[in-house]
Amino acid sequence: MLGIGLSLYKGAVTILTYITDNLLQYFNMKNTSPELFLEGSTSFDGVNDYVSLGATFNTTFDGAFTVSMWVNLIDGRPSSTESFLGSWNSSEEDILLFYVTQTTGKLAVYYEANNISAEATTASAVFADGVTGWVHLAFTISTSQINIYVDGVSQTLDGTNNGDMTANSVVMSNFSTNINMVLGARDKNGTREEFLEGHMANVGIWNRVLTQNDLFDVKFKNYADLSVSLASGLISWYPLHTNANDSKSTNNG
Repeated sequence: MLGIGLSLYKGAVTILTYITDNLLQYFNMKNTSPELFLEGSTSFDGVNDYVSLGATFNTTFDGAFTVSMWVNLIDGRPSSTESFLGSWNSSEEDILLFYVTQTTGKLAVYYEANNISAEATTASAVFADGVTGWVHLAFTISTSQINIYVDGVSQTLDGTNNGDMTANSVVMSNFSTNINMVLGARDKNGTREEFLEGHMANVGIWNRVLTQNDLFDVKFKNYADLSVSLASGLISWYPLHTNANDSKSTNNG
């Protein structure tokens, strides 16, 4: 198998671009530093900071979708649950939550449509205690499975909360909420809680399931750098460097 490699060094990071069989892949040779491409971030104080987005995303979350983001947490194993995003409607029957679990450093996704739910929790801790540094997180939900990704790598899920959407026969098309999605907390029928302490940037929401290769690629991209294939199905993109505006649509926070 013939390949051509080029090593690039910027700041504290060496990235190897390797081309083989017309497939472009990126291999991180040291710590991935988003300072290479992030234009800034939004800080959340863990007390009452949040960003309410300008949409419920009903027509996105009622079918297969992907959410990705860069985060830098003050404490990877917080004393209480901290939410990256979340909405919980008034009937308590349609819910989407993405959070770091209390004290364990694990990631979890909870999805509920018309009072039928599925949950995915990483089998092992993703974060150590203390400041995490920048980490790229993503999750995908299809009619059959919830998956969680860290720095573009699919995570092994807990044997109980294994992300199986078929076990309880979750019907995604039944998802309907009247609550706008929130970043840096969860909105439980108008009450914000589980506030995040840390930073967030480059939040993307797609109406399709991105592959692991897609997610490994998108982590290195700003909105302007997204290829046609990566931008396919993109609903909203929040750089979060100067405001909470949506670079793709008008779902401004």
